[in-house]
Amino acid sequence: MNSAPLSGLYAPSLSLLTDLYQVTMAYGYWQQGLQDREAVFHLYFRRAPFQGGYAVAAGLAYAVDYLQNLRFSEDDLAYLSNLKNSKGAAMFPSEFLQYLRELKFTCDVDAIAEGTVVFGNEPLIRVKGPLLQAQLVETALLTLV
Repeated sequence: MNSAPLSGLYAPSLSLLTDLYQVTMAYGYWQQGLQDREAVFHLYFRRAPFQGGYAVAAGLAYAVDYLQNLRFSEDDLAYLSNLKNSKGAAMFPSEFLQYLRELKFTCDVDAIAEGTVVFGNEPLIRVKGPLLQAQLVETALLTLV
């Protein structure tokens, strides 16, 4: 089995490798016209696992591949279009879904090199760019790294 990241033509969409919170926050930013406001977030862990004093940075290749190939597929958009709010109405309007359809990831990303010894509360990845994009990728990056 090849352990290299998936990329290119046959890569599945991973845009929904997130939680509904992130998508609804992105919608809120879009609705308020804040989608392009600059934001910065740092990905880090609080404590090394297994009562260790340090960890080794890993997963960066998967994170980079995810960011380079971020897109909302028609299946993703169909799923989101079927979600209902508490009043039974569509959770996301078609205009927002069209925005997601055309979304291109443009944030700047800085990261610690794969295999580097790292410590708790030390930034591993820094994402800087449009608020909506940074919000959408936060959960996926936490999952992949």
